[in-house]
Amino acid sequence: MRAVGEVVGEAVSQQSEPTAGDATHHPAVPHMRTTGPSTINGTKLTAANEAALPRPCQVAEWQDWGACSVSCGPGNKTRTRVVRVAAVNGGLCNDKLQETESCRVVECAVNCEVAAWGDWQVCSVGCGGGKQFRSRDITQMNNDYGTGCPDVKEERLCNQQACTGNATQTLDKLDTELDIMG
Repeated sequence: MRAVGEVVGEAVSQQSEPTAGDATHHPAVPHMRTTGPSTINGTKLTAANEAALPRPCQVAEWQDWGACSVSCGPGNKTRTRVVRVAAVNGGLCNDKLQETESCRVVECAVNCEVAAWGDWQVCSVGCGGGKQFRSRDITQMNNDYGTGCPDVKEERLCNQQACTGNATQTLDKLDTELDIMG
């Protein structure tokens, strides 16, 4: 059997057949088979040869997931890990160091929105105490998380003075004319 040859970046050269035993892949050089902790393809490695083999990096465990990127609605959260031991001698470091996944804390609030108040309607009576009404439209309905709508109808008292003469008849005549016009 020959002694171990030189390490030339890729593999250890050797002339002997592998020894019997349970062969496994060497962790630093996956295409080489090891027959023990200090052999490759049946050839015993020296400390200097083993130190010169390519070694992949070693990464730490994943850190906890970070907070969602938004306070409501769809967002993303990330977790990271670091390289504990750098790759050496041409070894690779293909492990991901960051992962991202989608998250949703809660739905975003949609608040109710209303338009400006409309004009007051004509008083319901010409005297003796009546009511006037006005309204506004809802322009955006709220969802379950948003602020509800304020009142959209409002009323007030009008023409509180006592009736004298035919003020009531005059207002009734005005109402009739408005109905005909419109």
